[in-house]
Amino acid sequence: MLVQMRHRAARTVALVLGILVASASFTVLTGAARTGQLQVVGKVRHNFRSAYDILVRPPGSVSALERRRHLVRQNYLSDIFGGISVAQYHRIQQVPGVQVAAPIAMLGYVFQTVRLPIDLTAFIGHGRRALFEVRVDRSSDRGLLRFPGAQRFYVYVTHRPIAPENGTAANAAFDGPKEKLASGARVTVCPQVNPRPGHSGVSGPFDPTAMSFDDCWSTQTGLGGGGWPQQVRKGHVAALLAWPFPFLVAAVDPAAEARLSGLRSAMVQGHFLREGHGARETDQELRVPVLVSTKSFTDDVDHVTVRRLSAATARAMPHAGTPQQVQHLLAGSRGAVVLRKDVDTDTAYQAFLHTLSANPSSFVDNYWTAGPVRYRRYGDVLEPVPVSNPRGIWRSRFQATGWVHVPTDAQVTGFRTLQPHVGSNTVVSGPLQLPVLQAVGRFDPDKIPGFGHLNRVPLQTYNPPQARPADARTARLLGGRPLLPNGNIAGYLQAPPLLLTTLSSIPAFTDPGVWSGHLHTRAPISVVRVRVSGVTGPDQESLARIRQVAEQITQRTGLRVDITAGSSPTPMTVRLPAGSHGRPALTLTEGWVDKGVAVRIITAMDRKSLALFALVFVVCGLFVANAAAASVRSRRRELGILACLGWPTRRLFSLILTELALVGLVGGAAGTAVAIPIAHAAGLSPSPVLAGIATPASLLLAVAAGLFPAARASRSNPIDAVRPTVSDPGRSTGHVSGIASLARAQARRVPGRTAMAAAALAVGVAGLTILVALTTVFRGAVVGSLLGNAVAVQVRGIDYLAIAVILLLGVGAVADVLYLNIRERGSELATLAATGWADGALTRLITVEGAIIGLLGGLAGAAIGMAATAWLGGRLTFLIPVAVACAAAGPVLTTLAALLPAALLRRIPVAALIAEE
Repeated sequence: MLVQMRHRAARTVALVLGILVASASFTVLTGAARTGQLQVVGKVRHNFRSAYDILVRPPGSVSALERRRHLVRQNYLSDIFGGISVAQYHRIQQVPGVQVAAPIAMLGYVFQTVRLPIDLTAFIGHGRRALFEVRVDRSSDRGLLRFPGAQRFYVYVTHRPIAPENGTAANAAFDGPKEKLASGARVTVCPQVNPRPGHSGVSGPFDPTAMSFDDCWSTQTGLGGGGWPQQVRKGHVAALLAWPFPFLVAAVDPAAEARLSGLRSAMVQGHFLREGHGARETDQELRVPVLVSTKSFTDDVDHVTVRRLSAATARAMPHAGTPQQVQHLLAGSRGAVVLRKDVDTDTAYQAFLHTLSANPSSFVDNYWTAGPVRYRRYGDVLEPVPVSNPRGIWRSRFQATGWVHVPTDAQVTGFRTLQPHVGSNTVVSGPLQLPVLQAVGRFDPDKIPGFGHLNRVPLQTYNPPQARPADARTARLLGGRPLLPNGNIAGYLQAPPLLLTTLSSIPAFTDPGVWSGHLHTRAPISVVRVRVSGVTGPDQESLARIRQVAEQITQRTGLRVDITAGSSPTPMTVRLPAGSHGRPALTLTEGWVDKGVAVRIITAMDRKSLALFALVFVVCGLFVANAAAASVRSRRRELGILACLGWPTRRLFSLILTELALVGLVGGAAGTAVAIPIAHAAGLSPSPVLAGIATPASLLLAVAAGLFPAARASRSNPIDAVRPTVSDPGRSTGHVSGIASLARAQARRVPGRTAMAAAALAVGVAGLTILVALTTVFRGAVVGSLLGNAVAVQVRGIDYLAIAVILLLGVGAVADVLYLNIRERGSELATLAATGWADGALTRLITVEGAIIGLLGGLAGAAIGMAATAWLGGRLTFLIPVAVACAAAGPVLTTLAALLPAALLRRIPVAALIAEE
């Protein structure tokens, strides 16, 4: 036996090398798979725990899209106003295993107007009087929305004293401060209409009359004779820019919120909310304690232009005693621009915070609640449906104009239906029943203990929603920046709650004796976020604890329960339609939350590792089987001679298997010895168990691969073995008209050998199809979220290395088959050469033969890869371009592989082979 192996050293070495490569590949590739799996599990475990494990919402608050795709929408808190009772919240707290249950009660949007001073002292000049026109043009949505003339007012300045109007009769047509002239006479300046209730003459909140006003200043007695307002130095004058600001008010349980989010550690001024401290009645008002955010999260800019009007117009102001006369005087006035200034939201908001420092109370007479955004679906793209809100939602019982002072942005097309809640004070005597918000402290949302961007769940109490550009056009329009909320409370994006109060303060906003509209008196809580005790990661025990708590909450409350542990943001494409005031259509990407991504990733990785092990095993087996078959076929003449000499079938069969077992043992041991240092050098972690079984597995593979060819060779007719035929004479190969048809005829002539080579290649193409699909366009459970994308990037290189080696083994199997075909068809090829076929034509014949095998393997592998993609990701995505590209890789690779065996054609002894025929 050893003599024969030495006699056929080339074939023996080739077989040993094949098994060595297969064994080494198995060890290295399984080590790569194990390393990738360990990396993924570590990444997932590190990002498994986020702010909360379970989200509890009222029934009916979850859209059909969220249910179907297992999602939580980005801005989900902005339209849930009540739905969970306090009793249900307490039942959640009592569920065994609940570590923290933190409720949020969204109360509504309120408006607070801040006056921003723009100092004009430097522009007064040397005259006794000065008159300024102030024009405000607002822009929003990164400058895409423009509101020219959002405000226009005048500032009158005199060096003489001004006294405020006192004792104006209720039926007076107008009123205003009095300026004392040099003659001692007192005249009204800046006269304002004194409207009667219901007869303001203002048609709506955006009427120019409602948006314009006049201020009178005295360098001696201040604004309107009443002194200097906050933020204006004594002796200075300023244009006071009115900025109505929307605030979303929410109620929390202070202790639970501090434990869940770390809100207490984010305090920067004042004190934290005290548990059980709610609205408190004083002798004059109902005070509600609130924490105020130091960030506004909105995007508005006011472009202020100040003109100094002529001195003649300024001198005429004291003699224009009625509003009509003032308007007539100012109508034709012109002046030079003395100041241009942009004021953004952050500046206005900081001014509001500064105002709170001196007067920490804000009166609330109206608030609004908003409905959900409705979407139309166009494939994977969502489009919010615009809505129209009636003008009457802005009516006020307390403003002189009869309308609430709302931001100019509120004119823009909305996507939420607003419900007004108009307050009234029905008690004639006693304290005011409408709430007065009393700021007790400030918190900085940036100081909230952060959670990784890969596992962030909607913590909308502190983080604003962001919509980033999804295409080049939108990126150009937004300047590459995300779209942020603006002052429109019916708009698509909404800022998080900027004012937080306690659950005990909820009755101040839900008293039906004070507020109109539908009030959630019995079920004021919007959502409850739950953390489960004993959760350490994506292990089965932790997952079981979370599921058990979720089931108990459902049974005890009947509420909607979502498990958010192991979730991660996933991109959703939203096409915001064009709207009013010139807003263009925008295509945006939002970070909705995909629930349970971590568990699905680990499951998919387990499946991927199993699939990779199977691919390695199959391709190694096919390679060894092909090499063993080639070795046996190359010895058929020798085996036939032994049979003619009287060797029994059993002895021939044992001889072949013993040789293959020895070759398998040597090749497996050498492969393992080579693979382990290579794996460690590459930073991989090969499994000791898998590395240990590589050698016996190689022996078994060699023996198993040789069973069929050994049995066939031992039972064949000795005469045929001595003089084998290439094909059965009775089998027709069809009409042969050229190189392509001759190559097809050869592939059909030995179908088993062709199928084996194609199958070896198909395994590699299938793996390549899976990886390309997951890497490029597949958006399933594995790479559909930020965590999934991070995992895909982390393991992608190792996976491609594995598939490259598998493809190399498959291509090697094809090359070996082509080599064996050439050896067996030597006389046929010699005849073709003798009849005039050039070397180039014979080379093309072999390469076309290889391309045919590659095409069969490529098509089969692409089909298998697409099916496996559905199994790994949990849904089938038809990726025709990916499948076509991967299928095309088969014939390309085998054509290249055919060049080496084709080179052997030059060594064919034409004369000798023809003489033997």
